[in-house]
Amino acid sequence: MNDLWLAALPRWLDPPLWQTVGQALAAGLAARDWNDLLPHLTPQPEGRWQLTQRAEHLAAARAADPAACQQWHLAFVQALRQRAAVAEAVYHFEQAGNLCLARLAYNELAQLVTAHEPTYLPVSRFAHLLTYYRAVLAVEQHAWDEAAALLTDLRRLPNLDADLYARSTNTLGVQAYHQAQYDTSFRYYQEAHQAFQQLGDGLGQLRALINMAIVHNLLGQFHDAIARLQDALTWAHTLHEAVWESWILNELGINYKDLGHWENAQAHLEQALAMSRALNRVRGSATALANLGELFLLLGQTAAAEQHFQEALQLAGSPFVTIEVLGNLGLLRQLQGQAAAAADFFRQALAHAAEIHSASYQVHSHYRLGTLAWQQGDLPAARLAFEQAIHLIEALRSQIRTEDVRIHLFGGWQQVYSALFLLALAQGDTAAALTYAEQARARAFLDLLSDRTSNPAALGEPLTAAAIQAHLPAAMLLLVYFNTNAPARFLPVADWLRRYQPALSELLFPAERTVLLVVTTQAIEAFTLALDAPSALRRAFAADRRALAGMIPGADGRLAAPWVTQSLGTLLLGPVQAHLATARQIAIVPHGPLHYVPFAALQTVTGAACFAPACDLLLAPSASVLLTHSRRQNHVQPGATPLVVGYAPDLRHAEAEANTVAALLGGQLLLGPAATQEALLREAATASLIHLSCHGTFDAQAPLHSGLHLADGVLTAAALLDRPPFLQAELVTLSACESGRSGVLGGDELLGLVRAFLVAGAPAALVSLWAVDELSTRLLMQFFYATLAEGVPAAAALRQAQQRLAGLTASALRAVLAAEGLPPALISRELARLRQACATLSNRRYILSHPYYWAGFVLIGSGVSG
Repeated sequence: MNDLWLAALPRWLDPPLWQTVGQALAAGLAARDWNDLLPHLTPQPEGRWQLTQRAEHLAAARAADPAACQQWHLAFVQALRQRAAVAEAVYHFEQAGNLCLARLAYNELAQLVTAHEPTYLPVSRFAHLLTYYRAVLAVEQHAWDEAAALLTDLRRLPNLDADLYARSTNTLGVQAYHQAQYDTSFRYYQEAHQAFQQLGDGLGQLRALINMAIVHNLLGQFHDAIARLQDALTWAHTLHEAVWESWILNELGINYKDLGHWENAQAHLEQALAMSRALNRVRGSATALANLGELFLLLGQTAAAEQHFQEALQLAGSPFVTIEVLGNLGLLRQLQGQAAAAADFFRQALAHAAEIHSASYQVHSHYRLGTLAWQQGDLPAARLAFEQAIHLIEALRSQIRTEDVRIHLFGGWQQVYSALFLLALAQGDTAAALTYAEQARARAFLDLLSDRTSNPAALGEPLTAAAIQAHLPAAMLLLVYFNTNAPARFLPVADWLRRYQPALSELLFPAERTVLLVVTTQAIEAFTLALDAPSALRRAFAADRRALAGMIPGADGRLAAPWVTQSLGTLLLGPVQAHLATARQIAIVPHGPLHYVPFAALQTVTGAACFAPACDLLLAPSASVLLTHSRRQNHVQPGATPLVVGYAPDLRHAEAEANTVAALLGGQLLLGPAATQEALLREAATASLIHLSCHGTFDAQAPLHSGLHLADGVLTAAALLDRPPFLQAELVTLSACESGRSGVLGGDELLGLVRAFLVAGAPAALVSLWAVDELSTRLLMQFFYATLAEGVPAAAALRQAQQRLAGLTASALRAVLAAEGLPPALISRELARLRQACATLSNRRYILSHPYYWAGFVLIGSGVSG
């Protein structure tokens, strides 16, 4: 045997104790002169020897043979108990238990706990360790409630050591994750990671980082996951933790696979497999084999995929691996045209998922069975399977409380709703299609509203098609768009499959379609747009995705002809032009990138406006929000007055705009240094209408960090969502650049300032889609509020203001600006700037006729009660 790793086991060397342990393990040890054998020994007063470099030797010993180290630790436990060295016995008991966990040897951990539970050792840590290990075993056995109870009680103990508190917190995160409580899970992981950092526990930090990365991957945040895993890999190398390194490599392979980085994914997974085999890690080997099999399936290498799936199944790794392998084998059989075999694998996966109470895996199994039934032409069976999947998804939603986590998560299941939507259309059931579209897009927003109201039942469920028609005003035409594109989380893989593996793509994702539902109180009609609509929409946006192509000035300050408005008008509204000719009130529910389209500017093939001149437009996140959100308890109180806020010292017109609006509306004005977050939040609670003229920024990576720049900092969407509903205002106007841009996340949920103000209590918000022109915005707001003050509804007031602005000639604009009190020199400079911007346009008579100047503001929300 290697004397180095044997000597590394005890914290000190006591020759009689060492001989006792050696005899117990039949190691055949004789008395040794340890000082001659190991030059790094330091003598202790009691005659023992301390190994100075013990930590390094111990890590090497465990890496060389962790199972043997575990047996030595157990032998020390028995020998030390006989010598009444209780504290040292507990130490070695813990080391043995930790090695079981590191090796994922849960059967051995269960034997260890069972053997020592009747034992009383008068050290509180011993009892705490037993409880902790029982909780870990409960998680492994999927006894979720038992695990949560044990860990929660353990964390409440006043004498619990800090390291065990951190470990219990991390394990609570694992328990919550498997219960689909992903936001709760991530919070526990973050707390555990911070605790491990304070303790200087590298191994603990490593485990928490891996767990956080798993949640990031689930939410489609692959680059964040990779960053966490790279940090964890650094710790694994530092600590010589080969077992954990193999796990990290596997997780890295999964994330690279999900990004479509095939070679990188394969390299990491094969390295993980080689390390797991060398370490005799059955579960690690099964997991790597399963992931390699999925990779080969995506690449079209079906023989290699089959081989890896079968080998993974034989190893009998974790039940989660078994479920995934069974599902992928079913997918492979479906691809090979073996429907009966495919159905058998899917049903086996479903049974295993039900056995371990995993709703998410059951969802995937039902979805697979539905796609198979549809492929076989059994539409009723397919619909039933999809509906069973959605029933499980809906049941899970109440467990998620963090807003962005809830949206990302349910967006990952968007394909189930898309499949049901398309199936309903295939069956000619347009009412059901509308109901499913509404379920897909309205869920997270309504959940958030119902969480914050005293009457959750009033807002908690998306409206059915019948309810939408019942609530819809007779004069209103409702246009509901729905895209069945792959969820954002799967786009890298989906785009690759669509090009290179179309047969597999059809099994994994619904057909990519954009459908327009035209809804009146009497009928629901469906129009499938051109098959290339999704790609046409992508082409319509500029490279930075912040606005439509050619809609805002170029680097030279000049505007281009807005060709995209005619192109999109033909694509999005061409099939229903006859419906639009006489409509006077139209509500539009966009989907995906359509949230960024200025519908009022769209044109027909002849260049005429798509909507009638007297038609009022209103946009909404969903039909349910459109028709029910205004029915709230906090109506405007008597005596409430408008609130106008202006802060932008570096802009020429922002504060002047605020002064103009305040003069038109009356009420309170917060200007310059007085326009603070505190003042706004305080005064907004009792305002009848709110107008904010300031800078705004949109954070595409973290939409909740989007905000309004005020005198004392940025008021973010997250800060507004952290407050209970506090607004009674009927309208909030955000006269700021990109105030209406939101992150359109999975499930078509808007995450940004619009969502924040609607949730705060405002039924409608007037917001901008792009970085608007300062002068035209000032005039648009002046025209809008002047009309609104006459009692004209907001949608009509916006239309009239836009038409008036677009119809201004240069001379008329000069007169308007002069009436506003602008100096002649400034007016001349502004006119020169506008003429230069429009120099290449065919219509230069109406100096603000380009949609850039007038179409950037849209009215979003409800304001409808029927």
